[in-house]
Amino acid sequence: IFSFDLDFSCVLPPQDFVLEYVVQLAAYPVVVLVTLLIWLSMRWSRTPVSFTAFVNVHGLLLVALLTAMTLAIVRPLQCRNNPNRLFTIASRPNIICWKSQEHQTLVVLAAAGLVAYPVTILAAITYLTRKYPIWLRSGGGIEVMERYRFLFARFRPERYYYGLILCTHNLTVGIIPAALVSFPALQVGIMGIVICLKLIVQILLWPWRLDIANYNDLALSAGLLILLLLASPLLNIDRAETLTFVAILVSIVMIVLPVVAMFAALAVVMARLRPQSKYAAFLCHHKAGAGALCRFFKLVAKKYVKMNIFLDSDELDDLARIFDVVRADTKCLVVVLTAELLNRMWCALEIASAHKYQVPIIPLYCDDYAFPDHDSIDVIESVWTEEQRSTLISFGTSMDDIKAAYKHVRKLKSFALCRSWPLEEQEEKILQIIAESSCCSPGLLGQKLPSSAGSGGARISRILVCVLQVPEAVSTGLILQQMVQLYLRRSTYSLRSVEDVYAATKASCVLVLLTKGVLNDAFFARCLLACRQSAIEFVPVNDGSFQFPLPEFITEVENGMHEVFSNVSPNMGPLLAKTYQALLSILALPLTPHGSSGILERQVSQICQRFRSLEPRRKALNEMDPVDSHVFAEVSAEVVPRSNTSKKEECQGHSEAGSINSDDLWHT
Repeated sequence: IFSFDLDFSCVLPPQDFVLEYVVQLAAYPVVVLVTLLIWLSMRWSRTPVSFTAFVNVHGLLLVALLTAMTLAIVRPLQCRNNPNRLFTIASRPNIICWKSQEHQTLVVLAAAGLVAYPVTILAAITYLTRKYPIWLRSGGGIEVMERYRFLFARFRPERYYYGLILCTHNLTVGIIPAALVSFPALQVGIMGIVICLKLIVQILLWPWRLDIANYNDLALSAGLLILLLLASPLLNIDRAETLTFVAILVSIVMIVLPVVAMFAALAVVMARLRPQSKYAAFLCHHKAGAGALCRFFKLVAKKYVKMNIFLDSDELDDLARIFDVVRADTKCLVVVLTAELLNRMWCALEIASAHKYQVPIIPLYCDDYAFPDHDSIDVIESVWTEEQRSTLISFGTSMDDIKAAYKHVRKLKSFALCRSWPLEEQEEKILQIIAESSCCSPGLLGQKLPSSAGSGGARISRILVCVLQVPEAVSTGLILQQMVQLYLRRSTYSLRSVEDVYAATKASCVLVLLTKGVLNDAFFARCLLACRQSAIEFVPVNDGSFQFPLPEFITEVENGMHEVFSNVSPNMGPLLAKTYQALLSILALPLTPHGSSGILERQVSQICQRFRSLEPRRKALNEMDPVDSHVFAEVSAEVVPRSNTSKKEECQGHSEAGSINSDDLWHT
C-alpha cells in the first residue's frame, strides 16, 4: 500500500494492464470519497471531526505518498531496450513501447496521472508556501493556515519552505527511475547527487522543529547514500552505451568543477574590491523612549524585506566601534526622534558622525515630537556635564559639529509615526522609510499590507494581548503579538476596547503585560474584568519595571478608594480586587523588550509554553455568583464605542493628557 503498488489482477481480466492501471489511478480518489462520506456522517455524531482535521490527514498522506505515486504513475514510461532492439515496459515485457495501441493508451493515461497527482500536488504546495508569509501576517489568514499544518507545523517557523524542498526532492526521486530505466549506472550516480544535495540543504537549514527529527532525517539520507555506494559495484555496466554515457557525464563534471571554482574565486575578489556597507540601516534611538519601537521596526523589516539593520541590543560585540559602524558600515542612519534623544551623548555622537561622513539621515518623528528650534540647539551643550563634553571631544566631535548636525537633521525630509495608529499603518510607514533609504525596491511602497482592523480580528483570535496604553508599552505589546503569533501560529489580537473582549469568542488566553503604573489604569482594569467574566485565562509577563503592590493597595481597591475608580464605578471594587489578586497570584514570566533578539526569542518560547489549551473556554454569565453577575453587567453596560478622532488628534491628546485616552486603544 505504501509503495502504491496495488495489484488488482485477482479481480480484473487477465493481461489487461490498461484496466489495472486505470484502477490504480482511481484508487486514491476512491479513498478520498470514502473518507469524505465517513467525515460527513461523523458531523452528526457525538465526536465530530473538523474539516481542518480532514484536510490535514489527506495532506499528510499526499506528501508521504508523493514518491510512491510518482513511481506508480510513470511505470508505463519505463521502457527498457531488449536484444531484439524493441523497447518494452520494464514491469510488463509483453507490451511493446510506442508502437502498440495498448502502450499509446497507457502513455495518455500516464500523462493525465502526472498532471492530476504529482504536478497538481507540487503546484498546490508551491502556492501554499508562497502564501504562507501573507497568511501569517494577517489575523484571518491564520485560521486558513490551520488547515495546512501538515505542511508547515513540522518545521521551524523560519524554515516554513522546507516542505516544498522536501516534496520537490521526493518527486525527483520518483522520476529518475523512469527517465533512466535503460541506464542503471547513471540512475545510481544521479540519485546519489540528488541525495547529497538534499543532505547538504538539510544540514544547512536544520529545518525540523525537533532535533531528533533532524538527526533522523540526517541518518536516513546518509544511510541511503551509503546503500547506493555499496550497491554500485553490483551493477552490470558492460554495455557500451552505459559506459559511453557515464564517461560523457564524468567529463562534464570534470570540466564544470574548475569553471565553477574559478567564478567563485572571482566573485570573492570582486566583493572584496567593491566597498559594501554591512548594515542597510542604523537605528539611532533613546532606549527608554523608543527601544521597543526599534525592536518592532526590525521585526517588520525582517518580515517584509531581507536587510541587515543595526540595533545596539543585537550587536553587543560592535559597541566598542559603534561610531566606525556609522561612518563606514551603514548605508543610512534612521534617527528615531523621541523626547530625550537629542540630549543623549551617544546619540549625538552617532548623528554627528553620520553628518560628518555624509551618511544619509532619515528623521522619524515619533508621536507628537517637536524638533527644537535653532535657539535651543545653540545652547545644547548645557544639557551635558563637563565630563560628558570631554568625552565627546575625545571622540573627535566638537559642540559645533553636533549643532551643525542637529540643524541639518531639522531641514531634512522626515517621516511621522504615531504609536496609537493601527498595526498596518505603522508597518506601512516603516516600509516607506525602508524604501526611502534605498534599501529595497521602491515597489515596496505599493505593497498592500494585510489589514487587521475591525472587530473581525478579535472574533477569530485565540490569544489576546492587554497592555498599558503608553507608547513603549504599546510597542512591547506589538512585539509580543508578532512573536507569539509567529511561534504558535495562532491568531493574536491586542485589545483596543472592552468590546473586543466580548467579541473574542474564540479566545482562551490573554497575555497581560505588567509594567510600571499598569494597575492604576482604568482601561486596563475594565479589560481584566471583562476577561474574567469571559473565563479567559491570564498569562502575565513582567517587563522588569513593574513593582508588586503592597497589601494596602488591594484594600484600597476593594473599598473603592483608589485613583483607578476615577473612571471606574466604585461598585466594582470587590470584584476588581479579586481580579487583581487572581492576576498577581500567577507567576509572571520575564520579558525584556530592550534585550537582544536571542533573549527575546527564548523568553517568548517560555511564555508560549504557558498556553495549555487554545480552545475557547467561555463561562456563561448566568453560571456566576449573583453578585459578580450584577457587577459584570455594569462592566458590559459601560462599553463605549471608540470616537472617530483623527490620528493627529490622537497623538496631540496623548501629549496634553500624559497618556492615551482609555477608550482610544491599540489594536493589531
